[in-house]
Amino acid sequence: MRVAQFLGLVASTSAVFAQGVVPPVTLRAKQRTPGFMQPPVPGTGLEQVHMVALPGDPAGTWTCSLTVENLPAGNGGVGGTDLLTGKYDALTDTFTPDNPNLAANLNTSGTEFGLVVHSSGLWAVLDRLPGSPILCNRANLTAPWTPLGPLQGLPSQSYYDPSLATYNGQLVLVHVWGNDIGMSVINTAGISVGPATLIARANRSGATANSPTPIVDSNGELIGISHHDVINATGDNDHFISMDLDPNTASVMFIDTTTWINNGGFCGGNFYDAEAITPYQIFDVQSAWWTGGRSGINANMEISAYIPPSNTPGSISFFFASRRFLTTAISLPGIGGQLGIDPSFLIYFDIGVHTAATGQAATTLPIPNDPSLHNLVLPAQGVTFNAITNALNFMNTASLTVQ
Repeated sequence: MRVAQFLGLVASTSAVFAQGVVPPVTLRAKQRTPGFMQPPVPGTGLEQVHMVALPGDPAGTWTCSLTVENLPAGNGGVGGTDLLTGKYDALTDTFTPDNPNLAANLNTSGTEFGLVVHSSGLWAVLDRLPGSPILCNRANLTAPWTPLGPLQGLPSQSYYDPSLATYNGQLVLVHVWGNDIGMSVINTAGISVGPATLIARANRSGATANSPTPIVDSNGELIGISHHDVINATGDNDHFISMDLDPNTASVMFIDTTTWINNGGFCGGNFYDAEAITPYQIFDVQSAWWTGGRSGINANMEISAYIPPSNTPGSISFFFASRRFLTTAISLPGIGGQLGIDPSFLIYFDIGVHTAATGQAATTLPIPNDPSLHNLVLPAQGVTFNAITNALNFMNTASLTVQ
């Protein structure tokens, strides 16, 4: 890192929008995901999907949870909608159900929905409708899930779309909060939550934000959220990205549909959503995106970039920091996507070579022990060279934030 250049840029940076206006670049448009079709996936419809890379998962494989309609009894189905766990190989697009189903203890004859597993693999949460989210845990990564009970302290709502992450070292619930998305610290001993903090607003007039999926670093620390936003009058639910946890910054639309899409996950640059058509099914969009970064002073800021998992090595990513985001993105010849930062002053940083099987490239940016850097928000944008297509693409805009 060129510290002098970094500090010089900081000194000249004024107040900025914290994430810009450019979404992840789409490399392949929406298509139904063959690996989540029935068969081989048991049941008649899939209403939700979540992926998390746990210790011991081979590169290219993610631990996966699904909400399934008419899940067979042999897979732990009881009735209503039920939960199913397994492994998803993104390289071969193959879902393999756990046998036995590690979520079977969570299923009832009622409505279970949206099992989301924390990055540690030891905590999980789900909606059991009606009622508050159910907190779950287990002793190790191969043990079945045990329901601890409904989380107390939340306002009464018809649903919460709950998920889990770590924020400043504390386990937090990320959830629908009225029309917006909130974050609440969890008291695991009391199976309760503290007051909610607003982290993303509904993006459009007359809309409700929903389906938050945490974007986390290698320690499980919350960086941003992938979520959805429904126009209440029409039922049009679209996919948005919010990379800064700042409710005063508008989220960026990523996938625009005319239907209802909801509660998805991602494997590297592959984003998955459930779509409310007959049958309820999973589709994916291939993209290139990056996280930006967040840290304190005198610390290493972790930064990652993602492309679709593959067997083709040689993809690389980097980013540019700038003085400001552009309010209107521009296209440049020969580069896919759009430029969303001021091109008149740019500083280059490497992210590195992508691990082909995971789609990830990662680096750290050491932040000096300088108190004047507190609350710095530095505009930036990632760029990636994809060895599969031999193409150069702008990724999304994001910020480097020093807390």
